[in-house]
Amino acid sequence: MEALKAQPDAVREKVKEVSVDMWSGFTAVIKELFPNAKIIYDRFHVMAIINDELNKLRKLMGYMKKDYLIYYGRRKRT
Repeated sequence: MEALKAQPDAVREKVKEVSVDMWSGFTAVIKELFPNAKIIYDRFHVMAIINDELNKLRKLMGYMKKDYLIYYGRRKRT
């Protein structure tokens, strides 16, 4: 961070985009050091969060299906 602060303001103001992890500490530092930069979260971390949430949803839906079958039963042919 000290190396970035050592850069002249004119250079830091020219930065248009910065790709970072989704940790809030990075966002705060980028806003301070590069006031004109657009913050872009890297694809790897975005996809990891999306996949984690989808897996939670799939698991929940599996439990709901089991509960439905327990309460309403599955009719068997006799």
